[in-house]
Amino acid sequence: MLCDISSRESIEKFVREFLEKYNRLDVLINNAGVEFARRQLTLDGFESSIGVNYLDAFLLTEKLLPVLKNSAPSRVINLSSGLLKQGRIDFFDLQGEKKYDAMKVYSNAKLMVLLWSYELACRLDSSGVTVNAVQPGFAATNLEKNSGSFMNSIMFSLVRPMQINAKKAAETSVYLASSSDVEGVSGKCFSDKKEITTSLESYDAEKQKRLWDTTIKLLTLHEN
Repeated sequence: MLCDISSRESIEKFVREFLEKYNRLDVLINNAGVEFARRQLTLDGFESSIGVNYLDAFLLTEKLLPVLKNSAPSRVINLSSGLLKQGRIDFFDLQGEKKYDAMKVYSNAKLMVLLWSYELACRLDSSGVTVNAVQPGFAATNLEKNSGSFMNSIMFSLVRPMQINAKKAAETSVYLASSSDVEGVSGKCFSDKKEITTSLESYDAEKQKRLWDTTIKLLTLHEN
């Protein structure tokens, strides 16, 4: 089954088709990631980095929450990044409309993923659905090749020997999806299959809730 994670229509179609075929979902891994050199919008009018890395992952998860709950124990795994440490949440310019910097917007999006993961874990406490985040490391993917920046593509080609391969980067996600070691563990972030501490801002409970409420409004959702 295919899904264009940048399109609400595609996400909702995917969810409908999934629910027609299956009645349970044991693991959901939100792994999509993009970064763009110049500000651009998704089909739904969101800044693309924020939209794909965060908003549409949030939307997909919310749409699948009923089946995740019915399938409990089940697991949600969200991909963040070590760059979240550079992220800052500005609720007055959440999508980089006033000032756009590609790396800052990407870092902000990955911080949003973590704030959301921690808040969702709290909201799903005692539901049987666990939520954890992953920092996969500096992985050799096509992220910068598709950024629209020739210079970024050249730069990342030069640092390719310093990057880990995609298989290695996926190990922690696979661990969280399948290991009995993390059964019942929720609201944590992992790297190299170990729990890690994240940025001070990511633990701000007030900011977690505010981002949640803002996202619900942006996506015009009714909470499950």
